[in-house]
Amino acid sequence: MQRLFAIVLVACLGHVASAAELTGYVTLTSDFVRRGVSQSDANPALQLGADLAFQGGFVAGAWASTVDNRSEAGHQRDIELNVYAGYGRDTGDRWRLSGFVIAYNYPGMDTPFDYDYVELLGSANYDDRFWLEFAYAPDYYGTGEPAWNAELLGEWPLFGAWRVSAGLGRFDLNRVVDADYTYWQAGITGDVGVVSLDLRFHDTDGVVPFFSSPNTARERIVLTLIVPF
Repeated sequence: MQRLFAIVLVACLGHVASAAELTGYVTLTSDFVRRGVSQSDANPALQLGADLAFQGGFVAGAWASTVDNRSEAGHQRDIELNVYAGYGRDTGDRWRLSGFVIAYNYPGMDTPFDYDYVELLGSANYDDRFWLEFAYAPDYYGTGEPAWNAELLGEWPLFGAWRVSAGLGRFDLNRVVDADYTYWQAGITGDVGVVSLDLRFHDTDGVVPFFSSPNTARERIVLTLIVPF
């Protein structure tokens, strides 16, 4: 899978001679939540990301976040670094299809166990209003077993630069730990000057051993500030 990721990344960077748009952002969030579960042990997280959008629909980027995620073996993960590449194209007046390869990395871990993994993600976007995403990791967290996630998202204008959104997802870890769970979220997003604000409610229907706990999988309200540069 790492080889597949490298091929897609090189394909994107091969278009660097054409016009490309670079964007970056800094994020401060009261809790780093992915798929309903806190990755920062219900603590604040600092995040940094950058994207290169090429002519023709190719995209490449990197994203990093502080995390607070201790495994059952006592190994601590403090940093998450994601590198990704993908391609998207319009297939009609309102539809856009996209595909990404994402490499999840946890540098600095002093352990023989390799948590790094690669995920394939496909997305269908209707009118920038509804998104259906499916993600598949052939070797989730280095366990040698696959996991998949499906998520439906919707967003609607509210007033001015503000909008409301909600989502529902299912994360299947049956091949990894013989368990799965459902998660959901809803919130409001808007712009205040150059800063984007997001206030969001998250919850799940239960705890999955090894991957979550009563503290990380419980209901929570998260405030996030995003500053582009």
